[in-house]
Amino acid sequence: MLTQRQEEILKFIHQRISDGQLSPTQEEIAAAVKLRSKSQVNAIIDALVERGFLRRLPRRARALEVIRLPESFRRNQIKGRAESLAVEPGSNSDRSAEESPDLAGKHVMVHIPFWDAQARVSWADWLKAPSRIIPCPSYLLNRHGPKAARGLRDPDHVAFVMPDSTMAGEGFRLGDVVVIQRHVEAASGEIVLALPHNSRPVVRKLERRGTSLGLISTDQGMPAQVYGADAITIDGKVVGLLRAY
Repeated sequence: MLTQRQEEILKFIHQRISDGQLSPTQEEIAAAVKLRSKSQVNAIIDALVERGFLRRLPRRARALEVIRLPESFRRNQIKGRAESLAVEPGSNSDRSAEESPDLAGKHVMVHIPFWDAQARVSWADWLKAPSRIIPCPSYLLNRHGPKAARGLRDPDHVAFVMPDSTMAGEGFRLGDVVVIQRHVEAASGEIVLALPHNSRPVVRKLERRGTSLGLISTDQGMPAQVYGADAITIDGKVVGLLRAY
């Protein structure tokens, strides 16, 4: 568990980098969290590095990288981004989105099941009765016109909230909603939704290694995970991205 000051500094650094800026200087951090000296900031950064939340990049100025975030902050951030997109089945937003074409008249909003990273049920049980749905443009699902308009739900796609930044190198941020096309063959190098047996679903780059399957993260500190074909299920591949700013 982090101290309040450690969490404040970590959040400030994360926000600056997420906004597309360079990581802040120690002077900027001290001013943001109202510390009097850079030595105090440096001591807190050292503690965050030691605990695996930050990484110092050698031979670079402004060289801080966020490796992971506190669980409480991750939950709040994911919830905040996802809440702006997801709706409950049967709500007014649900019905209007299904019935409204876009301005060009060629695409509609199709609703797909929405997997919340905080779900407490297994993937298989959730698929039987998803508690939330999310409107998605039909062009992301390769569905067009009347065919899309007729679909109350799309059983071939799901929305998945990224619970961490382990795929940031592929452009997927913490809290992003990725659209998964299910039951399709995925080639080596594609981004997939994988279900290692007895584990929760993850989004990773697929690497086929003979009869084995490798799951690759862009986090340099996370080694590739290799499974036998009977120890993992590839449920689908990423075909779209929804992001709330």
